Amino acid sequence: MSKQEDFVRTQIRLEKDTHSMLKDYCEINKVSMNEAMNNLLFSSLMDDLNGDKFAKRENLIKMAVNNLNNFTLQEVRDVCAIIGYIGHLRS
Repeated sequence: MSKQEDFVRTQIRLEKDTHSMLKDYCEINKVSMNEAMNNLLFSSLMDDLNGDKFAKRENLIKMAVNNLNNFTLQEVRDVCAIIGYIGHLRS
């Protein structure tokens, strides 16, 4: 399990309908809200990369590479997966 210092604290305000859907999602999938939000945000980023938005893909790679020194091992794996995914899309 990752240490607490491997994460960034943030706070968001969810609309009531979104919160209700997220709560149902968590109960069905037996995950915490934190885990669900992380998974859904990551999935959303991957879906966005699947579009024809080349500049966004390039920007995401630059952001990831610029921050590699601060990443945990899991985050480095995620970055490698993203780069591999993008490379596959370009073929």
